[in-house]
Amino acid sequence: MEKTKFIGIGGIKDTFKLNKIWGEFIVQEVGQSIEGQGWHAVVVYNPENNTSYGSAWPLWAYNIAKDCLLYSRKMELYYSIDPFGDNILHAYVTSTSV
Repeated sequence: MEKTKFIGIGGIKDTFKLNKIWGEFIVQEVGQSIEGQGWHAVVVYNPENNTSYGSAWPLWAYNIAKDCLLYSRKMELYYSIDPFGDNILHAYVTSTSV
């Protein structure tokens, strides 16, 4: 299986080639554990299918989601299967306001 390096803003993730799915999401909530080193939770909403997804995200993607929430911007995600933390390949802040 061919190994590819996917680069997301704020972090690099090594993975095997997967079917990439793209979507534009609205960040609804972000939060982290009291120590700040444990979990980093994000809830995103996909207006195309009226579905919300919540999970623990890697720190690099969490920081991008937090910026989207604070600056009222949509988030563009590339992911495999569903937009849960371990499936995120790329995360971007868009110029589109929510």
